[in-house]
Amino acid sequence: MKAAGPEDGSGMARAARPGVQRALPRETRRALTWTRRALVVERAARAFWPAFTILCLALAAALLGLFGLLDATAHRVALGAVVLALLASLGWGAWRFRMPGTGDVIARLDAGDPAHPLATLSDALFAGREDETSRGLWHEHLRRAERAAARLRPVPPCPDLARRDRWALRLFAPTLLIGALIGSGAEWPDRLATLVEPGRAAPGGATTVSRAPLAEAWAVPPA
Repeated sequence: MKAAGPEDGSGMARAARPGVQRALPRETRRALTWTRRALVVERAARAFWPAFTILCLALAAALLGLFGLLDATAHRVALGAVVLALLASLGWGAWRFRMPGTGDVIARLDAGDPAHPLATLSDALFAGREDETSRGLWHEHLRRAERAAARLRPVPPCPDLARRDRWALRLFAPTLLIGALIGSGAEWPDRLATLVEPGRAAPGGATTVSRAPLAEAWAVPPA
């Protein structure tokens, strides 16, 4: 087998991209487009979930009033730690993230059919090209592969973050943020501002907190 050449006598043109050398059905091209987007989401989630978790935890801490309890020095230390952790996680994510190539997208979509029709469409007849019967059988083989490729459906993203985040921090952090936002009520802008500005000290040195943070949760155990 080798890569296909220009358009042959069957009237089926080759694709311009490497990997798939024949023209693809419109349904397959659409599936490739959506699979590429799914791979981008998948790789972005794998690369940037630590940064997302750190950001959610920092915002939740501010909404819960924890930054408002710190004096100016402790606030600068805490804010510096948050910024350094966020920058480090963003840098780590940017270093790991790679945009999916055409070959990656084709391989992911092609894996949905044991016959791998997209790989079949990238092949060409090598032996027996001068034999009319061989060419006819080969063209029928390609037509079947095209029909199979048209039945391929987009592949959803599969970040598989549970294996990378065994403590489920990526789920705990946004849940805590939502709870803190609900608990802060109308005071959320002022509490959120304490993330970057130290809280105003009350007479006697204590930091004013309008009310203690409150979190409520309901859980229904399994039968």
